[in-house]
Amino acid sequence: MARGLRPAGLFVVALVAAGCAGPTHVPVAGSVVWADGAPAVELAGGAVEFESADRLRSARGEIGPDATFSLSTSTPGDGVPPGEYLVVVVPPPPPGEAPSRLIDPRFCKFDTSGLTHTVRPEPNTGVVLRVARFGR
Repeated sequence: MARGLRPAGLFVVALVAAGCAGPTHVPVAGSVVWADGAPAVELAGGAVEFESADRLRSARGEIGPDATFSLSTSTPGDGVPPGEYLVVVVPPPPPGEAPSRLIDPRFCKFDTSGLTHTVRPEPNTGVVLRVARFGR
């Protein structure tokens, strides 16, 4: 009888050990502001995108009317795996065919934005992304 309990006991130990590894995804939320600190409400409908430094993971969140965002990886609200990320801010789609002239284009590319964030294992709220307006 003791032999039958042994594998079950190992299974329980494995479950407990897996739970100690920490969260696989954590909430990441914040706001986009202009260089002067004003909320970038003009970017509502655009997006904030995170891409892992190794370029293997990404997350995205829409910029709301109050310039806030919340990131998701696979499903809405699932959060982001902890780690180092490159960050871009993408303006909303332009009306018609005119290119968007809201934000300095360097903030729209991972290689030029200069924006980074380290996602810690606990909720990452209050992230502030400071960007420049087009032409400034």
